[in-house]
Amino acid sequence: MSLEEELTHLRADLQRLQAENAELRAALAAAQQRIAELEHQKTPPPPFAKANVPVRPQHPRKKRAPQFNRVRQRDLPT
Repeated sequence: MSLEEELTHLRADLQRLQAENAELRAALAAAQQRIAELEHQKTPPPPFAKANVPVRPQHPRKKRAPQFNRVRQRDLPT
């Protein structure tokens, strides 16, 4: 194979690859645009997610009677 034939083959390959590269870049741009559109859409939560239910205010804890508010007294050692 002469150098001129090889050069023509390489130029043909280069043109084919450049065309393929342009197609892939266009497809990538379209996909990125579609992804951006989907990210900005509001989607409903999945059915297994817990609904946003307002939390009921919790009542303060009941105080103990003063007689039970102490620690156990130590016994004298035997």
